[in-house]
Amino acid sequence: RNSLICSLSLPVGAHLNRAMGCGASVNPPRRCTPEELQELCQNGCKEMEILTVSAAMEKPEEIVVPPPDCVNDQRENAQKLRDAAKAAVDKIESLTENDMAQNMVGDTEGKGMIGSVMGFMAKAADGVAELTGKGAGMVVSTSLNGFAAALDKAVEAIEKPFTEVGRDIVERKKTDLIGIYAAYINQYNHSDPVSLVRGADPYGAAEYQAVPPDSISKALTDVALQPLAEQMLPIVQSEIDEHAVTKAWDVLIETTNKAHDKISQYAQLEGYGIKKIQLDINTYIVEQSIRALGDQMGKVESEVRQNSAGKSRQPQTFAAVFSGTELMDTHYNNRGK
Repeated sequence: RNSLICSLSLPVGAHLNRAMGCGASVNPPRRCTPEELQELCQNGCKEMEILTVSAAMEKPEEIVVPPPDCVNDQRENAQKLRDAAKAAVDKIESLTENDMAQNMVGDTEGKGMIGSVMGFMAKAADGVAELTGKGAGMVVSTSLNGFAAALDKAVEAIEKPFTEVGRDIVERKKTDLIGIYAAYINQYNHSDPVSLVRGADPYGAAEYQAVPPDSISKALTDVALQPLAEQMLPIVQSEIDEHAVTKAWDVLIETTNKAHDKISQYAQLEGYGIKKIQLDINTYIVEQSIRALGDQMGKVESEVRQNSAGKSRQPQTFAAVFSGTELMDTHYNNRGK
C-alpha cells in the first residue's frame, strides 16, 4: 500500500510551512479561526481520500458492478411474451388467413440463439396461409414462447459477468486508475470541508461522532463521478471490449430488440409490447465501478475515523483533525507534522 500512497501525493501547496522560530509562544493557545479550520480540514479530506483510495484499489474483488435495471426488466419482458403467447390463440383467431400470412412475414436473419428462434418463425410462416385463424395463433404463440426462453437465457448469461467486470478492470488497470484519482484529488477542494470532517460548530466530540462515517468518500464520489468516468473510459475500454460481459450484452440486446420487433407486428398484442434496450453499457460499467470504489472507500473511512492515530503521512495533524479534539492555533502552526 505504501507505493500507492506515494503515488497519490498531495499537491505542493498542501504541504504548508511550519511555524517559524523556536521556543514557546508568549500567547496562550486559541481556537483556530474559521480560515485555519477550513485549511486543516481541506488537507484532512485529501489525506483521507488518499488513504481510502489506496485501500480500495488493493481489494479489487470487492468492486462489484450490479446489472443495470434494464437487465432485470428482461425477466418481466419474458413474462410479457409468455402472456402474449397465451393470448395469441384467441386474439389472432379473429384475423383473416391473409392478414395473418402478411403479418408473419418478416426479417428472419439471425445467428446463434436468436437464429434458431427466427429460423423456426420462417418455417412456420411458410405454411401459415394454409392454417386457420386459431392455427395461426398457435404459430405466433410458439414463436413468442421461444423469444421468452431466449430472453431468460440471455439474462442468466449476463448476470455473472456483470459482477466480475468491475473487479477485472480495476485489477488490470490499477496503476492507471490510481493516477487518475491522484490527479483529481490533488486539484479538487471541497466547498465545505469542515462539515465533512468535523460536523457542526462547536466541532467537539459529539459533533465529530455525528458526522456520517463515509461523508468524505461519498462527497468525492458524487462530485468526481463524471470527470473520473470521462478519463477512465479510454483507459479501460479495451478491457470492457474483451470481457465476457460485452458478448453477453450483445446477445441480450439482440434478443430483446428482435422480440420487440416481432411482437410489434401484431396489433392484437400491442398491450403486451416490450421496450428496446437503450443504454451505453461502457459508460454504465465505468460509472458503477467508480461508485463501487466509493463504497469501499467509505468503509475504510469509517474505520479510520474511529482510530486515526498513525494512519497518515501527517500523523499528528491527521489524528487531531479526525477526532473530537478542539483544534487550536498550535495544531495549525504545526500542520503537516
